[in-house]
Amino acid sequence: MHSKWNLNQAVLSGDVMAFIANECFLQTPPQYLLKVFKVFNKAAIEVCVGQQLDIDFEKATIVSHEEYLRMIELKTAALLAASAKIGSIIGGADDKDSDLLYEFGRNLGLAFQIQDDLLDIYGDVKVFGKIVGGDIISNKKTFMLVKALEIASIEQAKQLHEQFALKEFDPEIKVKKVVDLYDQLNIKNISERLATDYINTGFSLLEKIGVINERKTELVNIANSLIGRDS
Repeated sequence: MHSKWNLNQAVLSGDVMAFIANECFLQTPPQYLLKVFKVFNKAAIEVCVGQQLDIDFEKATIVSHEEYLRMIELKTAALLAASAKIGSIIGGADDKDSDLLYEFGRNLGLAFQIQDDLLDIYGDVKVFGKIVGGDIISNKKTFMLVKALEIASIEQAKQLHEQFALKEFDPEIKVKKVVDLYDQLNIKNISERLATDYINTGFSLLEKIGVINERKTELVNIANSLIGRDS
């Protein structure tokens, strides 16, 4: 009964989102509607593919960090990329600037998801609002896990697989053992550097857009808020 209720809720939520999207399309200036619709449809398809990959990865023994990045690119970054591009189209930007904004959003989306993975372990629970190590407890594939398995020694990889194969465990002990292995492998710094690279790439693309900086201020503020940067 509970599963059926969840399914009904999911279907209802999807219907509601479809109506909201339609309302937005109705407000789009006619000369931009076709372009906007194409970007929206592409993003919708990519998100579905990304979601399926995420589900498939739950059962996969090995997932490379390239495969994981592709999944979050589709599932998460595609939304930010499409939103930025749709806004630029409606704002009258040319194709070059629209493409730059798309890449700006894509890079920020990738950085955001990697940071989200990091915060699950290293974030302040009072700020983040989630149980520390929740992804580890639920055996969720994250960038940190797939990267750790990729660079771990045979013994370290064995220990990680053992922890994520446990059916019964003390959550606190499991999280501590996994985080200890991450620390041995310098996973936190590796992940932070990658997120920073994506952020820097995103903002360098924003700088190339052919409008005065004052017109970029709101977008910069939103981006900084999203990635938790003060300036």
